[in-house]
This record gives sequence, C-alpha cells and structure tokens, in this order.
Amino acid sequence: MRHGVIAVRIAARLLSFVEAHGLGYVFAETGCITARDPDTVRGPDVSFVSFERLGGQALPEAFLPFAPDLAVEVISPSERTKQIREKVRNWFAGGARRVWLVYPRSRNVYVLRSPTDVHILGPEDTLSGDEILPGFSYLVADLL
Repeated sequence: MRHGVIAVRIAARLLSFVEAHGLGYVFAETGCITARDPDTVRGPDVSFVSFERLGGQALPEAFLPFAPDLAVEVISPSERTKQIREKVRNWFAGGARRVWLVYPRSRNVYVLRSPTDVHILGPEDTLSGDEILPGFSYLVADLL
C-alpha cells in the first residue's frame, strides 16, 4: 500500500508541474523499450518524457521506443541490490537522463545522473528537477 501511495504522490507532483509548464508527459507504470535484440521492456513506477524528446511525434500506441527522460522507482523491501542495479543500467542504456530511486524505509531518494553518479537525499533535503525539469523542487519528506 505504501509503495502505491508514494508513487501516486510523486506522479501527482510531477504531473502538476509538467502540465503547468507545458513540458511533456508523466506516466505511471508505462512500458519503455530500453534495449533491442532481444527487446527489453521496463515500466518504471513513474516517468517523465519531454516534448523535446518526442520530437513532435505522437505518443505510440504500445511501448515508448526509448527510456524516459526521468525514471522513478519506488523501491520495495523485497527488491535486491542486484535487481535495482540492473534496472538502473537498463534505464541509462535506453537513454534516460535521470533516475530517482525512492527508498520509503530509509526515507532517502537516490538521484542518479549515471549508474555511477549518485547523490543521496534525506527527508530534510529538497529534490530538484535539475535541467530535466527546471524549477521543480519538492521536500523529500513530503513525498514519503
């Protein structure tokens, strides 16, 4: 239950910001192709794809043909480090520009600019959209 509440809370904050600024689309658990031959499809809990990234194309009927600009994963207690690392590698290999890993138990958000460039935020810190969502900011404690 907590996982779902947090995912919706993040999606709602992102959606409100993205729509107010005309930046693109926010998705919940929408499949994205992160690799080809064989195809690898991932569905982050929440994601953002900019209009710029879509390049004027209409949304596909099936999966996005690339990873989103931002992939957000709310980490469940049953997920293992190896699984999480694999997801992160897939997101960046597919073209993601940022990954947020949200850890409800520790109340931390890991902001990844690459699989090895990680910044850990605690509940008292502010999560920023950086250049992907310029102007977006939210207190981590309010997301959890």
